[in-house]
Amino acid sequence: MNRKAIIAVVALLIANNSVRANDTDGVVLRYGETISAGYGSDNQILTPYVTFPANRIKAFADRGCSVSAVRIGLAKAAANVTVYLKHYATDRRPFYSQKVGSLEAGWNTVELSSPQTLTAGQLSVGYKATFAEAGGAAYDSYVSAQADTVFVNTSSRWTTIEGSFCIQPVLSGDNLPANYVVVDALPMDTYTYDTVPAMRCLVRNVGTNRVESVDYSISNGNGNRLSTTAATSLDVNATDTLDLRIAAGDMFSASSPLTTTVGINNYDLSVDKVNADDSGVSKDAGDVVAFTFERRDPRYMRRIVMEDFTGNWCKFCVAGIEELRYMKNGYEHPEESVPISIHVPTDPLALADNEYSYAPLLNKCEGFPTVFCNRLSDYTTTQPYGMVRRAARAIQAVAGTIGLDGKAQFNADSTAIDVTTSLISAEDIASPDYRISFVLLEDSIDGQQYNGYSGGESGSFLGWENLPQVVNMKYDDVARGVYNSFNGKSYTDNAIAAGKAVTYSYTMDLAKCPVGNKRNIHVAALLMNANGDIVNAVNIYPTAGSATAISQIPTAKQSHAAQLQVFTADGRRVGAFASISALMASPLRGLLIVKTADNVTKIIK
Repeated sequence: MNRKAIIAVVALLIANNSVRANDTDGVVLRYGETISAGYGSDNQILTPYVTFPANRIKAFADRGCSVSAVRIGLAKAAANVTVYLKHYATDRRPFYSQKVGSLEAGWNTVELSSPQTLTAGQLSVGYKATFAEAGGAAYDSYVSAQADTVFVNTSSRWTTIEGSFCIQPVLSGDNLPANYVVVDALPMDTYTYDTVPAMRCLVRNVGTNRVESVDYSISNGNGNRLSTTAATSLDVNATDTLDLRIAAGDMFSASSPLTTTVGINNYDLSVDKVNADDSGVSKDAGDVVAFTFERRDPRYMRRIVMEDFTGNWCKFCVAGIEELRYMKNGYEHPEESVPISIHVPTDPLALADNEYSYAPLLNKCEGFPTVFCNRLSDYTTTQPYGMVRRAARAIQAVAGTIGLDGKAQFNADSTAIDVTTSLISAEDIASPDYRISFVLLEDSIDGQQYNGYSGGESGSFLGWENLPQVVNMKYDDVARGVYNSFNGKSYTDNAIAAGKAVTYSYTMDLAKCPVGNKRNIHVAALLMNANGDIVNAVNIYPTAGSATAISQIPTAKQSHAAQLQVFTADGRRVGAFASISALMASPLRGLLIVKTADNVTKIIK
């Protein structure tokens, strides 16, 4: 995906002749390239800066190049703008300043009245401006510690942003580097289970020639080095992303002498040639891009159990639904997610209040939705969207040391599931005190969800504002029953030797917790410590005991009468309905009691 350094904007008629729109001559140094958002409050004076370290400036300073202009990206119009050039952003006085006046939103190029010849050392470029509207100082979502600093003049304080301010010095001269690129690392996952992690970079053309190829090399602290040539088509002042893997047969044709180990790994990436030419490549050690990542042993992968207490009548429980979807599909480590959706009383998918229920945890809910992450009190929230992923990252800050895996199989007539789990520890445990329970889960259940965002009156939320008040949907990971006790039974009384698997077997009688479709069920095995905290978990998908076993067994929906008998709280029969959705659409109101063939459920309407 190409990210162009030159952003097309509508031409602006600027009264000040030193300011022009986006026709840039020369080489542009840059971090923030796209106006993604804006920083600041209304009626605020701000002075943001970006800084280019000495090794980025050296190749230009050695050739006598000058800063001839500064490109400024604004999210909102600004007044009283002054451009500053400094060696350090915190210097009391700039070595060059120029009053500009007013600038419009978008990209503006400010021509310096007196171009400044570059000298050795770093360069900080900034502007001071007054913004009438909030969010005026534009920044890119690319995060760089060199481009995130701003002085809030209104309150006399320094602060930083999660991004890069859109400030770009334009360099000119008769001896600009012809073949020259700079490389910046993009954020990586802080850890990986992959033996060959991907390293992502931004490659910026800051030479006067179009780039067709770049020679890279990767090295580690042991003196091993691996080189490759990548075809990289980049126009002048253009940017692209580069994905590198330390693997033979990928970008590197030779057998890789570089290996990763469990623990912290450090690698350096350097540019050796551009367009097969090394004359414009700086040999300064500061040009090396460092990558640090932690490789974890997949045997001890810790998973996060997200127990979401929800209800189809709960208008804002869609926040929990969407967060669990994100954890399964958008989170950086979806393989670590074990979502469980517990539908609470008055919901047609609620568990019966018996020994197979979630009653002990339900009693701890202060409202709905409530999500428990590994049943840790510090990571329980009634505002799940965005918070669950933060909790997961916090829990995963330290690598796990207890692994859990499992397998399951239907018995011959599919009336039960035989489950076997395998526990492994990275350390010897003389007196283990672990307990295990199993949750039967079902996917793709048809239902109707009330939507509090419909029509946008409660704001927008991931498109739910465009959906009706009652949404037909399929529910996934719905808890149908808790087996082996909610608090679990002892996993083993014997000592656990490091690296040695310990198994546990259990048979789940499906007659105890009927499901709608056995083809859509799986099991979450939950391993707990003596405090009841979940130490680890695993999703297990049962295989068929025989080729036709599942299809021969009637589902709960097939084997029970569909009709619902409905009564008031004082026992008066008020009607019969084919489904819960039909009842919910009826004019009946108040506390109702619904009798089915296999249970009694209270419904509040």
